[in-house]
Amino acid sequence: YKVLLDKEVSLQLVIANEGNVEETEVVILILVTNEFGETVFEKRTKLNTIGPFESKSYYTEPLKIEKGIVYEWFILVEETENEEDFEDNIYSVKAFIPPED
Repeated sequence: YKVLLDKEVSLQLVIANEGNVEETEVVILILVTNEFGETVFEKRTKLNTIGPFESKSYYTEPLKIEKGIVYEWFILVEETENEEDFEDNIYSVKAFIPPED
């Protein structure tokens, strides 16, 4: 688990096209759930034309999360032309803001 400061949380993703000789397009799906299994944030976006040896950054809008509740961020990154096994492209992070004593 990651411990967060008591502030709004935003996510920055950097997608790099390393070693690829072609331009690529990427679809990103971000899903945030709380420890009760409720979806608190969902975003799908497409990054167009990432050239060879280039990278692009994507930022989510700030999200206010409650203290003492564990949240999990699921991030799916998928090339639009070369669909790969979903499990290879799914990342997750669990984090929380400690409750006040």
